[in-house]
Amino acid sequence: MNKRLRICLLVCASLVLADCKNLPMGGTDGSTESSAEAQMREDSIKFSATVIGGAAAGCAIGAVVSALGCKVSGSDSHKSRQCALAGCVVLGAAGAADGYYVAKKQQASRDKVRETNAIAADIRQDNQRIQAFLDSSSVVVAESRARLARIHADTASRKLTADQAAGERRKIEQNRDLMQNTLDEMKKSRDVYVGAAKQASSAQGSNRNLDSEIRQMNQKIAALERSVRIMNTALSVSRS
Repeated sequence: MNKRLRICLLVCASLVLADCKNLPMGGTDGSTESSAEAQMREDSIKFSATVIGGAAAGCAIGAVVSALGCKVSGSDSHKSRQCALAGCVVLGAAGAADGYYVAKKQQASRDKVRETNAIAADIRQDNQRIQAFLDSSSVVVAESRARLARIHADTASRKLTADQAAGERRKIEQNRDLMQNTLDEMKKSRDVYVGAAKQASSAQGSNRNLDSEIRQMNQKIAALERSVRIMNTALSVSRS
């Protein structure tokens, strides 16, 4: 990568992050968390931290393409900035896979390893993080189902008012939302890996370890999807 393009990528990444810093951050309502809920939240943060780099890279590549296009057409700096942000949205997913693959290709050359092995090593680390989230979220699901059953019984016996029951459910809905958001991030990460793996395999041939790690990631994502469905069903039943 030449110096001018590297500088352009850094500028565009800064541009994107400057706008992203104003996005709302998730949080709790201040209520006491169980140890499992706290662990699930921590595991979610650990996994999301691994996704940010790829997303930023994808946005930067998309921003570069769009901003340069606007410059060629004679747009002013403000218009170019708008084009850059639009490019981040439109080309982010594809750009993330391309940017990640280029980085792994350079790393593999530097470390004298196969590109497919370098990608497989990253997926293996993310699979460990996903498993940690699965472990903590499964405990939260069990706790939430028990809590919802208790809420339903206490509402029927008039120990809880409708408003109190709704408040208790909101806490559980926050857990479900965290699980869904983390699942979405896992899918984005998986898509980046799959895109990069296709490029690496096309250049170097298939890799059994790489295929195995992607297969395991898909299985773990499917397991989390089932947990989210269980939470949604339990919440729906508790309202009936």
